[in-house]
Amino acid sequence: MKKILTFIALVIAMVTISSCTSCSNEDTKFGIEYALNSEGKTDGSFTLQVVTAEFTITGDAEYKFELSSKKIAEVLTKGATKSLDEALQSNDAKELETANKVNDWINEVIKVTEVDGHYDLYVRGYVMETLTGLKFEIDRHFTNYPDPNEVPEVLEK
Repeated sequence: MKKILTFIALVIAMVTISSCTSCSNEDTKFGIEYALNSEGKTDGSFTLQVVTAEFTITGDAEYKFELSSKKIAEVLTKGATKSLDEALQSNDAKELETANKVNDWINEVIKVTEVDGHYDLYVRGYVMETLTGLKFEIDRHFTNYPDPNEVPEVLEK
């Protein structure tokens, strides 16, 4: 009887371990939810790629826009927020690994792709990595002014 109970307990333990969704579920993977805004100035034109959208600004102009994934409320309200720059210096292995993945994602999906003239722009907001639930504050500045004294009036943060 003791052997049968031990065998049943072992089978239950094996089934529990093999059904661990955080370890073996193929649907559980790196993902991003975001809430971003951008503002800036140009004296010519430029095209800004943000995630899957492209925005072309032409002429002596200022602009401002917001772009978010469908789970904006979740991005803004869930969990603590840490600056991505701070997280990239973290001693916590999970946080550092996630911050590096988010940073790589940002570098791939947020960039100026075409330029004629000068631009000075900011992309700010929040990014949440869906697998870990970690949320980071993003603050990126893009400019091609050769002299910092030439940059138009700095935009408010």
